[in-house]
Amino acid sequence: MLLDKFNYAFKSLIHSHIRTILTILGVVVGIASIVILLSVSLGVNNSIENELNKFGANNAVVIPISPLKASNLDSPFEMDSKIAESKLSNPSFDPSGTRISAKLSTSDIQRIKSVSGVKSVSGVIAVSNARVKYRLEEFKISIYGIDPYVFKTYYPNIELAEGRLLQNSDSKNVVIGYNIAKEIYERQIDVGSTIKINNQSFTVVGTLEKEGGQVNSDNNIFIPYDEARSLSTKLDKNEVSVIYFIIQDGFSVKEVQENVETALRNSRGVKKGKEDFTIATADSAKESVQTILGYVTMFLGTVAAISLVVGGIGIMNAMYMSITERTYEIGVLKSIGVKKNDILHLFLIESGLIGLVGGLIAIVISTVLIFIINIFAGDFLQLLLTWELVLGALLFSFILGLISGYVPSRKAAELDVLDALGRK
Repeated sequence: MLLDKFNYAFKSLIHSHIRTILTILGVVVGIASIVILLSVSLGVNNSIENELNKFGANNAVVIPISPLKASNLDSPFEMDSKIAESKLSNPSFDPSGTRISAKLSTSDIQRIKSVSGVKSVSGVIAVSNARVKYRLEEFKISIYGIDPYVFKTYYPNIELAEGRLLQNSDSKNVVIGYNIAKEIYERQIDVGSTIKINNQSFTVVGTLEKEGGQVNSDNNIFIPYDEARSLSTKLDKNEVSVIYFIIQDGFSVKEVQENVETALRNSRGVKKGKEDFTIATADSAKESVQTILGYVTMFLGTVAAISLVVGGIGIMNAMYMSITERTYEIGVLKSIGVKKNDILHLFLIESGLIGLVGGLIAIVISTVLIFIINIFAGDFLQLLLTWELVLGALLFSFILGLISGYVPSRKAAELDVLDALGRK
């Protein structure tokens, strides 16, 4: 019986194929917009997770900020967005490009060490726009000085291409990122080569594999902590650019982060909400970015929903026209004993099929567009089209058809048989 209803509804749609096609197009635009939007959202979220995973789930970084800037932010949300933006722009949070007036020192490192749940702490010296010369070419490059003993700990995703990592006994040795070694200079820099940083000679002992993505070490040079301090002309004697610390397994990352914040506030003599520093973890940065992404998705979703409303109105209009044209046919069906519910089902199936077919076409178009976008986007952003999204879109489009066609279908089912037969 149900199969017969589907067969009847399908033949009716084929009979009015021009109107059916035009109605389906409205559904296609709405569903395709939603699918592509959600694919972008899933892709961005996946990209964010991949980038933040490079930072390490238990890793945290203390960044100095201007107290004035912090107090001028309009809301905690805006402050979180600034933190997330700072974190995503550079894995080492190069402070020199952000007009930071506050400072971190070695005493802050000792204070963090005393907090329960903190496994290890290390300061990083950032030398922005250092003059790096290889042969006759010179470029301004970011230099990062870190304790060689904890180098791999704080940069867990770094992999060597050649040579070795820094060691505590190193003097005038450096490890360079992939782009520094392979792409920036006309001639590649190999292990054993000599480069000059601010007119001081250093030997390359290791080159790194390419990381890619937005957060990476491809354009960085790493040197021992003390030698980075000697290169810096902007930092005071006991000052550090940022502080990395690792939270022990078994401790709550958020709880330890809050305890560290309290300890630093007490030692630096600042009140809550007036901090001249901020602490970023993978979770906090992810939460901030996802909040921003949620607002953007909501806005774009509202725009896409307008297309769906237009598609739904199109289905409703097409069904009203169909019922008007087939009033006599409905009267005949009723006169031979077809029940109201059966007539309701016939027209609901028609409207549902319009939505379903529109959804199928939208999925095909969306898949092609997503494939093309991913080719041109490369590693920057990959849109994701999951089976859950596909099935959800098809189900949603079918339900859209049912909802849009319910009122016209109910009207058809309620027609008086004599009145319907008299409208031939």
